[in-house]
Amino acid sequence: TPEPETDGYNIILGEMRDSYVQLARATSKAEFARAMILATAYLAAEARTNVQTEFRSNVATFDDMFRANLRSIVGNFGALTNESDTSLVNRASDAARIRRGFTMWLPALEAGDVTMRQATVMLRHSSNVPEDKLEEYGERVLDTARSSTIGQTETFAKKLAAKLAIAEFEDACEREYAARKVTIQDLDYGMSEIRAYMPTAAAKAAFDLLTREAKVLRDENLEAARESKRRVREAQARGEELSEEDAAFIEDPRTIDQLRADLFLETILTATPQSILESETGGAMRVKANISIVVPVMSLIDPKKSRDVTTLEGE
Repeated sequence: TPEPETDGYNIILGEMRDSYVQLARATSKAEFARAMILATAYLAAEARTNVQTEFRSNVATFDDMFRANLRSIVGNFGALTNESDTSLVNRASDAARIRRGFTMWLPALEAGDVTMRQATVMLRHSSNVPEDKLEEYGERVLDTARSSTIGQTETFAKKLAAKLAIAEFEDACEREYAARKVTIQDLDYGMSEIRAYMPTAAAKAAFDLLTREAKVLRDENLEAARESKRRVREAQARGEELSEEDAAFIEDPRTIDQLRADLFLETILTATPQSILESETGGAMRVKANISIVVPVMSLIDPKKSRDVTTLEGE
């Protein structure tokens, strides 16, 4: 049912919509044309490297020479368009892969029916797909891309790649699971960052639990602050002295992010995992902290002189 004409804007808005669609399609066509130029640059870099390695056998490896040639070629493009060499090299690599391995995408890209961004997300999830199933993968993702957003295209491509490469996917999952680890990086201002590489299901469950617990504490803190303010107003209205509790009350200012971080550390440092409880060391103390305070010696000799920063060393 067409919208009723009430304010005279329908015609203008319709023209704006049509112009927007035409520009979007033209932009997609232009992006494809640029991608094909980059793909040609990629092929030119390969050809130049082949010539160089044929006559110069004692130089760098083919890969090193190829990367240098490709960066040099596209760097001339980027110097005039304010684009980084790295970005253009990556885009050239993607364009060459489409031109060689996913030719079924070329007519749709040239017509503007799909975008290079959709083609890029298709490539992103193709690495684990077996060689004999790449054509099926490319065609099915293309069919979906014609009527889908970039996000929807990526979701479909990700699921399809996992389905077509189930054996490879399971091997990859097993390999990555074996690589799980926790690392720490010391940052500035007395802060550090702990990173955990772990299965997604467990990571999301842990993050969700921390978030729910943080919200519970946040709500309790807000309620405690409201109650304290109410009691203070009532006591002031009656001309009474504040209770010790309200006189000493300090509102907890922590955000959800801060509460989540504090809960994470508190859990790690105070809770005992089930595997530890069931081990032979189940009853042993879990946390032993050794902290050394390093004080510049001149600060001890003459406290009035300017001093260096005191540091902590611990394990």
